[in-house]
Amino acid sequence: MALGQLGHGIAPVNAEEAAGGMEIRYRLKVPIKAILDKQDGEEVFVKIPAGALLVRFAQPQEASTTLFGMIGVHWEGRHYSVYPNELALKAERVQAA
Repeated sequence: MALGQLGHGIAPVNAEEAAGGMEIRYRLKVPIKAILDKQDGEEVFVKIPAGALLVRFAQPQEASTTLFGMIGVHWEGRHYSVYPNELALKAERVQAA
């Protein structure tokens, strides 16, 4: 499935998603670089492995720690900032179960 070009290059697929409240899920085809956003403000550079299931909210969260110009995703209960081009090129969108 091709990803759209809106905002950060990762667009909602339909109007329902654009309205917010939905989770958008991606499965990584290869590892990607990310920044772990810790509560104390520390930023830790990490690699999220291939096969990881990332969750992105269609509507940004109010108290988001996502870094400017990046996309906020959740993996294994933690919030990460990822580069939009990495997500677009190295992940595939998956349907929620």
